[in-house]
Amino acid sequence: MALKLRIATTSILLLLIAGANAAETPATTGESKGWELKGIHLGGSQADVQAQLPTASCVSKPADAGIVLCTDDKNTLGGEPASVVVKLLDGLVVHVSIENLTYEQAYAACAPLAGKFGPATEISKVPTQLQRGRYVERQNKERCVWRDGENSLYVEPADWTDKKKLFTYSAIILIDEPKHNREWTVRYNAKNSPTDL
Repeated sequence: MALKLRIATTSILLLLIAGANAAETPATTGESKGWELKGIHLGGSQADVQAQLPTASCVSKPADAGIVLCTDDKNTLGGEPASVVVKLLDGLVVHVSIENLTYEQAYAACAPLAGKFGPATEISKVPTQLQRGRYVERQNKERCVWRDGENSLYVEPADWTDKKKLFTYSAIILIDEPKHNREWTVRYNAKNSPTDL
């Protein structure tokens, strides 16, 4: 159940990002900058993922769809707890994300990422909601985005937190958008749709 919730949450977040950016023309720099998160490159193999994340659990569910989901819930970012999620399509990495971050954790990554990959293609304020118990506060928070052809890197401030900080949904997402959004997600959703209605 937690796995389906995580996939659904990440998929919804990515579809919202894709929809928000549909009217924009991505910056194309020709060859990929070789972006990676936690040493995992887009286009890498499952063996590469398991070498970088030895405690990750990888499942191909459903087994015949050519998709694999690897999760490492015992990782960190800036010394604080974080989860790393990797999605593979036909044996190749199409998505790497560092999830379950506070907004502060995610935003603190913007400067080191700019040092590593150059200035962000786009920095914008996006509406977020911060939940503390029954009280919901709406805030505009900064989102940093890097683009390289079909690959994008987002520092996404989608923040939902309760008063005890049990749930945090800010994330850093490196993605091959067409392969993830048009193939990985479509195959996953098709295989998990009920057929016995």
